[in-house]
Amino acid sequence: MLKPLAMLVPLIAAGHAYAVQGGTIAAGAGSIAQNGLNTQIDQTSSKMIVNWKNFDIGKHETVNIAQPDANAAILNRVQSADLTSIQGALNANGRVFVVNPNGIVVGKGATINANSVVLSAADVSDSDFMSNRTLTLQNGNGATGTVRNDGSINTKSGALLAGARVINGPDGTVYADNGNIALAAGGKVMLQLDPDGGMESVYVSTGAPGALAANDGRVYTDSGWVRLEGYTTDALRSEVVRNTGYVTAGSLRDLGAPEGAGTVTLRASGDTPTSAGIRASGLIEAGSVGMDSSGDLALNGVTLTGPEKGFNASLRANRIDVSGDGVVSAGNLQFVGRGEDATYLQQGDVGTTDGSIRASGFDRIAQTGGTLYARGPIDLAARDIVLGDVQTLGTLNARAGRNLDVNDGLRANTANLLAGNDLTVSGTGAVNALSAGLNAGNELNVDGRVGVTGAGLLNGKNVTIAGAVTAPAAGIGELRIKTAEGGGGTLRIDGSVDGRRVELYGDQAVEQSRDGVLRGANSLQVASGGHVMLGGTVHAPSGYSVTDHGSFRYAPGDYAPGQAHGATVAPVEPVQPGRGGSIVAGAGAISQDGKVTDVAQSTDRMVVNWKDFDIARDEAINFRQPTANAAVLNRVASGKVTSIDGALNANGRVFVLNPDGIVVGKDATINANGVTLAAADTSDDDFMQKRTLRFDTNAGKRGIVQNEGTIATRTGAALIGRQATNLASGRITSGNGNVALAAGGSATLSQNADGSLNQIDVTGATDHALVANDGRITADNGYASLHAYASGAADAEIARNRGQIDAINRSNASRSASGPGKGDVLISGRNADGGGDQGGIVNIRGRITGQTVRLASTGDLNVSNGATLNTRNVGPDYGVTLVGRRVTIASTGATINGDATVEGVGDDAVYTAQGPLNTSGTLSMRNIGTSR
Repeated sequence: MLKPLAMLVPLIAAGHAYAVQGGTIAAGAGSIAQNGLNTQIDQTSSKMIVNWKNFDIGKHETVNIAQPDANAAILNRVQSADLTSIQGALNANGRVFVVNPNGIVVGKGATINANSVVLSAADVSDSDFMSNRTLTLQNGNGATGTVRNDGSINTKSGALLAGARVINGPDGTVYADNGNIALAAGGKVMLQLDPDGGMESVYVSTGAPGALAANDGRVYTDSGWVRLEGYTTDALRSEVVRNTGYVTAGSLRDLGAPEGAGTVTLRASGDTPTSAGIRASGLIEAGSVGMDSSGDLALNGVTLTGPEKGFNASLRANRIDVSGDGVVSAGNLQFVGRGEDATYLQQGDVGTTDGSIRASGFDRIAQTGGTLYARGPIDLAARDIVLGDVQTLGTLNARAGRNLDVNDGLRANTANLLAGNDLTVSGTGAVNALSAGLNAGNELNVDGRVGVTGAGLLNGKNVTIAGAVTAPAAGIGELRIKTAEGGGGTLRIDGSVDGRRVELYGDQAVEQSRDGVLRGANSLQVASGGHVMLGGTVHAPSGYSVTDHGSFRYAPGDYAPGQAHGATVAPVEPVQPGRGGSIVAGAGAISQDGKVTDVAQSTDRMVVNWKDFDIARDEAINFRQPTANAAVLNRVASGKVTSIDGALNANGRVFVLNPDGIVVGKDATINANGVTLAAADTSDDDFMQKRTLRFDTNAGKRGIVQNEGTIATRTGAALIGRQATNLASGRITSGNGNVALAAGGSATLSQNADGSLNQIDVTGATDHALVANDGRITADNGYASLHAYASGAADAEIARNRGQIDAINRSNASRSASGPGKGDVLISGRNADGGGDQGGIVNIRGRITGQTVRLASTGDLNVSNGATLNTRNVGPDYGVTLVGRRVTIASTGATINGDATVEGVGDDAVYTAQGPLNTSGTLSMRNIGTSR
């Protein structure tokens, strides 16, 4: 540290005079003076080199450098065994270099102000500095110092921090008004200067052990580029580049912005390529963003944003891993694989608010969680692809050189799925689009659902439909399902195929099992180069035709199993189409007038078995019941998912049961005193005797209950299935009662004395169980409950909220002694993973309001994306409780209005706060082993 000496010593290179406090001018000309805590350096040449014993600046000390002009440069080289500590102020009007191979630390509260700044733990030769525009920053003795900034570096035209490890800490700020900023970590850093001495380019050419370039604070330039680069010699995987803070790169083209202004680059490389990694979170704002890692790229809640139009982000790595915190981009987002074994793994949400998503160059793309969303097209290419929840307003293209699996819902205007080998839509998978094409080089298996509002084309060497392929009876509604001509394949129908115009072709055979259902509202054509055997149900309002060993035309009507082509040798008179409603318990009457079906119920309880309970957009089913507490159970045995797109009205309580599933469309409305939709079955006797109802799902069925429309009730609503979801457009309300969503293998439903919903308990587990609210749920004077009980993978999402939930206690009734009470909100997920209920993931975001809010998981509970949890009362019986084996507040944080309790499950429960948890009340911990 410079000692106080009040003197001025002229120094010139030729004289080798010693400056005050150990500074020696090695080249150029100038002088150094010190007065108390202030040191003045006057530079008279365009470039000057000063060798220092130390260049420490204490907390209250100031070093001022006066230079001939803004382009003049001074190199301050520290020749001691200690690192340089800058805790005070360093001011200059030109360009300042500080070099110390042992490292440089800028402390919290320290300031550096200059035209440009270079802080380097790697040396530069005197000759390069004095004469060259290309500078090599490298230590001949192999020193690997660290440069760390926790202060404020303010420049006019740019800043470079270089060394083996370079860190801009959480309190650190690096700013350039009109220039570039780089954090460069490695063994050798190359700096190219422009004619005025500004930083034109920077790159790292050789590595260093433990190399790290990290921004945990703020780096921003109003007009320039920002680069974070690291190069490691480590053989094992390591974090070489990190951003958890804020990076901004603007571009003022009209004001002389440097080349490449408005871009942010993160680059990691290594002598062992796959050892280098990038971890990105925080916020990056620029015109374009590039990330390039020869190893891993971990995306942990990073937000990429920029101008409203033209923003692009390109992310390239050997392994791209999107954590549960996800990534959000303001524009086009491109993922590129590096290397033959490149992989893309997604566990959290990936979305663009305005742009496209593209992924290519990967051996494997696997989406195991989160949503992949784009307003523009989504284009994916890899050898193997596994898709989950994918949504786009444009076109989805997914091309797999080998296999392609769909395990959750895909929504697109147009969906094109191509697999060189096998293409599978699993039992939990769904493809929903205006038009869709599914093409497989070998096996095409649809165990889930493919739904199109326009046209659907399915091709494979062999095709098996065990789930449902549907198109509306109105509009285009065209389905063509075919095996490859000349491939000798078989088309097998074990599930449902339902559309306006249906064409089926099997090169060797078309075979429909007894459980299969075929429907062609306008036309149904079946052809094969071999044989056709229709052994299931055939609905053919306009008749159907078959071409195999001859051409056959069959009359309009409905054909029961064993009555259609190939299943019988004698002609069968078809049954004329209709809903086929049959009252099997209680009393009433069913009538149909065009598109309106009226059901008049005359007893307090009634059971109706339906062949078809679909309600098209322009159709309605109306129930007239003797009282508001009267109930009707509608059991559907159509062999396919029930689609409600029109109106269902009742003045009493309505139960709709279909083990295959129930989907309420966006335009649908259900209005009743009470509503229960279940992808399960129950006992007629229990229903008629008003006992507790046990619902059992069928593991061989898809078993989903999904709402995208409006369900409005007066005294309660329940959705029960293997999956029970209220999607983004869905609205479920109860004016004076409870709302419950339940997912599992079995559940019990108890009723109040008036028949309204009391409580649902999920008593059995099932694989792929999921309960979710992405829309809005309102329980006025009641509780809201979402509960799932899953089996199988312990790391699967089993419950989530992305929407809004409100539960209100208008009667001010006391809380229930057992189970939820009025005004309570409960979201709970448990997973029977073989070692007890220990797994499962519950993800919470959006807005939840209630008297008591309890969010619980037997595994992971993740609260993210600024979730807001509100309580309406204050006191010991009110508040928010977060329960889990691992409770995590994501980097995007959360807000709790009221008291909060974090409660651990089992031994060694962990609470992790990656972001802020803002509470207006007290925050307490219970049974938490580790908090970090």
